[in-house]
Amino acid sequence: MEEIWKIILRIFWGSVSLICISTGEADKAIKILLFTMIIDYISGIIKAIYTRSLNSRTGAKGFLKKIMILCIIILAHHIDIMLDIQSYRYNCRFLTIAFYFANEGLSILENSVTCGVPVPNKIREVLEQCKNKDIRK
Repeated sequence: MEEIWKIILRIFWGSVSLICISTGEADKAIKILLFTMIIDYISGIIKAIYTRSLNSRTGAKGFLKKIMILCIIILAHHIDIMLDIQSYRYNCRFLTIAFYFANEGLSILENSVTCGVPVPNKIREVLEQCKNKDIRK
């Protein structure tokens, strides 16, 4: 059993390394986004358990969305390479990561509100505005 866990961990960390290399350098931005994506996925599972709507198909779709986000970041990184702007501080890759970081953060907050976790009123108001204007779609 211990050998299986070692293999799983090697695959996991190998995948994380591949993602970091493919999306440009393994800087703070991509590391924070990956961490936020994991937290969002976990908060989604907690929300599904809380609302009694846990579904493996929905979970798989959520995971595939995360993969697509990483593919878009890889694309943004290659646009930076093509335009020779990867050394700029605010390049396509960084702006794409920032957008998805904000998106994941909103999702975590939405999941928290659904589970009854207290969220400051101002943040709640901004969330409601985003929902009403359908900004995220």
